[in-house]
Amino acid sequence: VRAPHDAHGLVRAALVVLKRAVRLVVLLVDSLLVGRAHVDLLAVLLARQLRAAGQVTVLGSGSSGNCSLVETPTTRILIDAGFSTRRITQRLAEIGVQPEQIDGILVTHEHSDHSCGLNVWSKRFKTPIYANRLTAEALSKSVTNASWKIFATGSAFPIGDLEVDSFS
Repeated sequence: VRAPHDAHGLVRAALVVLKRAVRLVVLLVDSLLVGRAHVDLLAVLLARQLRAAGQVTVLGSGSSGNCSLVETPTTRILIDAGFSTRRITQRLAEIGVQPEQIDGILVTHEHSDHSCGLNVWSKRFKTPIYANRLTAEALSKSVTNASWKIFATGSAFPIGDLEVDSFS
C-alpha cells in the first residue's frame, strides 16, 4: 500500500486496493458458481489484499486543521498534525488508538493547519516526524526537540510497512 501525502493521493491508493479486492471477489464468486477447486486460494488472496490495505481515518479536515490516521496491521502514522495535541489525542482515543502507538507523523507542508500540534506532540511522545528538507527547516524554529526524518521530495521511502511516495 502506498500512502501519498495528500488527500487525493490517499483516495487514488484506496481505489487501487478496492479495485484489486473487487477483482478477487468477482473471481471468487465465479469460482463458487462454477465449482472450481481454487476457491480457497482466492479467498486467501482476498483476505491478504484487504488486510494489507489498512485503513485511513480522517480525524479532521478543513481550514481549522488537518490530521488523518493511516494504519495497517503493524504500522500507524498520522498525516499532518494540524490540531492541538489534546484534540488529536482525544480523537485518537475515540477510535481506540493511544498516542504511543503512532509510529510517525508525515507532514505535508508547514502551514499551521497541518502542523500546529507538532511541537507539543514531539515533546510529549517523541514520535519521529517525516518531512522534506524545506518543510523541516520552516518548522524547526517552532518545533523544538523533534526527531526529524528528512526525505527527498519525489522519492519513495518506508515508514514501517507503508511505502510513501512523495511528490510536489
